[in-house]
Amino acid sequence: MKCTYCNSPVEKGRIFCLKCGEEIVWVGEYNAIGSYRSQSQQAVREAARRVVENEDRQQALKEMEKIKNKKKKSKRMSWIITIIIVLIIGVGVLLGTQYYLAQRNYNRADYQLNAAMRKYNQQAYEQARRHIDRAVELAPDDGVAVMLKANILQRQGQSIEALYTLLALIEKQPDNYLAYEKVIEIYESEQRLDDIKILLDKSNERDILEQYSEYIAEQPAINIPGGQYHEAIKVEIYSTNKDGAVYYTTDGSEPTVESTPYTELIELPKGTTALKIIATNAKGITSNIVEAIYTINYLPPSPPEILPSSGEYTTTMNMKININIPNGHTAYYAFDDIPTLASNQYTQPLDMLEGKHTIYVIVVNEEGEQSDVGSAQYNLVKE
Repeated sequence: MKCTYCNSPVEKGRIFCLKCGEEIVWVGEYNAIGSYRSQSQQAVREAARRVVENEDRQQALKEMEKIKNKKKKSKRMSWIITIIIVLIIGVGVLLGTQYYLAQRNYNRADYQLNAAMRKYNQQAYEQARRHIDRAVELAPDDGVAVMLKANILQRQGQSIEALYTLLALIEKQPDNYLAYEKVIEIYESEQRLDDIKILLDKSNERDILEQYSEYIAEQPAINIPGGQYHEAIKVEIYSTNKDGAVYYTTDGSEPTVESTPYTELIELPKGTTALKIIATNAKGITSNIVEAIYTINYLPPSPPEILPSSGEYTTTMNMKININIPNGHTAYYAFDDIPTLASNQYTQPLDMLEGKHTIYVIVVNEEGEQSDVGSAQYNLVKE
């Protein structure tokens, strides 16, 4: 027999369909002879039916509960699986996004620079160094990045590397006054004054030179230029450096602050003198060298004038020999012989000698230059 509701097969004797739970109606045959008996049996069957019906109902409810629980478990598992899949996808998306951002930021100079600044301000210099190295690698001409790298290196105790980094930046950006300021700060802290001079001597930037003029010593000046001279000269040196000093050499060597200090006029000797001069400023920084070469060759004095002129004279004329000597000169004489510096020095008019004689005279100037020999021939006749 089949259920009239869901058309599912039903076992004989069941009063409820196990699939849809509806009541099953059974129609029996009528027996007139055994109706009484049938009624008695029907009562038993009715009681049995109720028991079976109750059992079937309980069984059906249990089956239905199992089905419902199974559906709930299946639905719950589906939700769990869905949530797990969503979480996996979310984590994957998050990791992928983080990887993408990390890769993008790794190749962004501005991000690396900002990260280096943050770590530098936090005094995390090692981490700052990693970021700034990458920033400079991506943007080697970024002055801000290079300056920050130099600061980080200095904080890490790597002053030499910091200095080289700054000098390389100045080569690329000769007008970067902040780089100059940092280099000068390092040099000054290490008393490397000559290096400050070399640094600024290389610069052709007017603004840079004006900005750091206190580190520049002006060259000294001299009153007499180099050249050839025939008289004694004295060189005077001028310096415009306030609170500075002047040093010089006369042997051609390079002057330093250990050389002769200038305190008075420099009198140059006969011959060639290579005068080299430097000046210092208030910070002790030296100027460029001023050089002048002097060659002094003194001219010999003219032969002396001897009076009277050559001739014949008599003793009654009472003639005296006079020698005109220029101021600052000395005369030496000899009769009938060439005089030397060891001969008689002329100090007053001389008497003529009787007979024929020749007087020879030389003149020596203050520089020791000797004149040619002058002479006069006299014939003094006695009367």
